[in-house]
Amino acid sequence: MAPSRPNRAVSPVVGTVLLVAIVVALSALVAAVAFGTGGPREPAPDVVLELEQTDRPVAHELVVEGGDTLVGEKVEFRGTADEDPLAGRLRAGESLTVYPVEDTVRVVWFGEYTTTQILATFDPDPDLPPVDESSSTVTSRPRAPSTSSTRGSSSATWTATTTPSTWTTGRSTAL
Repeated sequence: MAPSRPNRAVSPVVGTVLLVAIVVALSALVAAVAFGTGGPREPAPDVVLELEQTDRPVAHELVVEGGDTLVGEKVEFRGTADEDPLAGRLRAGESLTVYPVEDTVRVVWFGEYTTTQILATFDPDPDLPPVDESSSTVTSRPRAPSTSSTRGSSSATWTATTTPSTWTTGRSTAL
């Protein structure tokens, strides 16, 4: 009489489960490589920024003291009357008029693959009068490159160098 084998079908089932697990793992790896999850990140600009008070109430000058060029479509100014005042490029030695409306002004850079970095954070003078955001005079516009030395007359200066905080997020996420 032949002995009964109750465990006879276990080996093919285990083999099938292992095969499916290997196929799923390889598929995930191929998808990650194909869709660029591990792709190179665009580096943030290395820039030295300075926020200077002007002789006009509530207006400040954001000056690029050195480093890389800032591109308007990749930079936002959080805490100002106009978050997108930079229409073109801002190079070393150039300045831009901004109107702070919050206690903190952040220069935020948006790179490829939804990489976001804070390039600089400033705390404008809290004793300045508040900005009337409904006023037609509060419109930040890019200025022509500043070649004169009018910046030396400011009474307060804040300087920030690039020490970015990096995270991956969508552009609509508040910082």
